[in-house]
Amino acid sequence: QKKLFGVMFEADRCARRDNIFQICYEAENYPHISIKKTPRAMMIECAMMLAGGCDSLTLYWHSASYWESQADYEHFAAVAAQWKPYLKRVAQANKNTRLYGIGRYIGSAKYKAKNNVESMPDAREYTLIKMGVPTISKEGFADFVLITPDTAAKLSDAELKEALSKKCVFDADTAVALQKRGFNLPAKITTVGTKMSLFGSAFDEIHRGNKFRVRGDARLLEITGKNCDEISPLRNLDGGRAASAFAVCDSGFGGRAFILGGDGFAPFSTEYRRAAMLDGLDKLAPMPVRLETSHALMFMPRIDKNGAFANATIFNMAMGETPELTLRVRSKTAEKYRLFSPDKPDIVLQSKKADDGDGYILTLPSLAPVSVYSVARL
Repeated sequence: QKKLFGVMFEADRCARRDNIFQICYEAENYPHISIKKTPRAMMIECAMMLAGGCDSLTLYWHSASYWESQADYEHFAAVAAQWKPYLKRVAQANKNTRLYGIGRYIGSAKYKAKNNVESMPDAREYTLIKMGVPTISKEGFADFVLITPDTAAKLSDAELKEALSKKCVFDADTAVALQKRGFNLPAKITTVGTKMSLFGSAFDEIHRGNKFRVRGDARLLEITGKNCDEISPLRNLDGGRAASAFAVCDSGFGGRAFILGGDGFAPFSTEYRRAAMLDGLDKLAPMPVRLETSHALMFMPRIDKNGAFANATIFNMAMGETPELTLRVRSKTAEKYRLFSPDKPDIVLQSKKADDGDGYILTLPSLAPVSVYSVARL
């Protein structure tokens, strides 16, 4: 995951230059020993790097320092040959598209880090990408700008003002950090320290009518600004309202902000809490596509020049198969899509008008454990 964020960032930098004509990922297997990383794991890695913005690959297995058997090299070559057609199709499908999603604005903070950009992903980014929320890394501003305590401390005042003029996302801890920097945000944050018990703390987030117990200290969020939409309330254990858990409001700097109180970017979320996160992003701006199904996978959608959903790469990270996956596509009409993978026949799928009238529903079949698939508009 850390490598993927670094590759997305560098691929975006390259794509912005007019003197770079190829963005090639060099897949390595240090120290080139068969039990270090399997050929299939390398192929999944390659697929994700193509999804992240590279347009070509270079692979090698041999090392002059370590010798494996001829059979080992032949196995690698056979797996690479099996995956090559799929990888070429991913690269072809990605042409004239761009990644879509939420991304942390790094800006000048990269010059204040001890290490390079690859080592800089924040835990919030890991949390989001592992639960199927489109999460990207780029040089400029993403569709939804993630601000973290680290970047809130390192970015200049001018950069933070520009970030807050966008569709931005941050948690209560970040809001406190911004307020300490002198940014007058339209939110009052109160942290209530609570000792962990067997059943969590003294507050529940309520997402789509379903309870999520705050695990430790609770961030009580009171929005004081204009045009506020409460996504999820925070309640005492007796059911009384305590504050907001998730809310969207004007940022006070020309943009809109989705602020996460309660348990913030909890590393594990229920289906309902994940849906509330997507609802918050949708309040900032309707997403061209959203994965409605809750599962441990990476969902990396791409959009065309008109902002419409074009294709996506999906990596099922779990040891078990997924349920059927439901994509909500905000297209103008029903459309056909092709699901393809390295080792299974293509499936042509038709989207159908959503029962609630919000876009079109595209249903994907169950995906195999630890596998990668792609879906592309025909």
